[in-house]
Amino acid sequence: MICLVAPHNLDSGLARHLMRADKNDVVEVETYALSATDAYEAFDELKLMAIGTRTAKPAVHVILSPSIAYSEQKWASAWGHFEKEMGLEDQPFLQVLHLKMGKGGRTIEHVHRVYSRINGLGKVINLPHIAEKAEKVARLCEDANGERFTSGRWNRAVISHLESEGNTELSTKLRDLGFWERERPEATTMAERAETEQKRDMSADEAKRVIYLAWHQTSDGHSLKQKLEEQGFRLCLGDAGKAMVLTPRGVLYRLAASVSSGAKAERRLEPIKASTVHNRVA
Repeated sequence: MICLVAPHNLDSGLARHLMRADKNDVVEVETYALSATDAYEAFDELKLMAIGTRTAKPAVHVILSPSIAYSEQKWASAWGHFEKEMGLEDQPFLQVLHLKMGKGGRTIEHVHRVYSRINGLGKVINLPHIAEKAEKVARLCEDANGERFTSGRWNRAVISHLESEGNTELSTKLRDLGFWERERPEATTMAERAETEQKRDMSADEAKRVIYLAWHQTSDGHSLKQKLEEQGFRLCLGDAGKAMVLTPRGVLYRLAASVSSGAKAERRLEPIKASTVHNRVA
């Protein structure tokens, strides 16, 4: 399960992405406590709710992308975990399901939600420790539904939260898998990043080389996904709707940028455009 969350300013670019039927075989729109029938109308309503507040980002955008097919009951449980962790219970939201048909009839789906951050009193809901909480939601869903556990950047924080809440069964599973010993969140200064690189089992350059070679050895999105999975990598969707790659150690890289960087490292003379990469996995 991949859970990506970020506060959002409700610009029209996200609305366009959510409604793109040309990039998805199925686009299903639902709302809660909104009268809208599409993303554009929903964004207008959510903006109206924020009038008089002092936030530039009155909404929060979340993507849930499970590694297996979810039933309606499993989706309801996943969203329940998310809303409880983020303090967004009963908040108005727009939901858009994107489903793509793969080869052999295989379906690939993920769900977007855009929640209002303005509560019934007209106050902005704070979202502290949003990244740690998102990873905790993902681990809870993986545990409940028998998915493979995905290592994240906030493993220790997730395990500590679980233990403080008495969920020692799940925290023990994560400890036994070595999640506690894995690297801390990515550093912010150049010196710290260099030090962190030395501790990793794979440098950023090597990760991008692996991603590029998987791209070079395949011809479509489905085979690329399989090739990456053979290396322990996972293809997923980022917050801006762009393809991302998650490494075995839980580090995210942009697919297009990684392919381009890897190609240069392999001394490929022909440049690879981002649009070419996006079209293959669309």
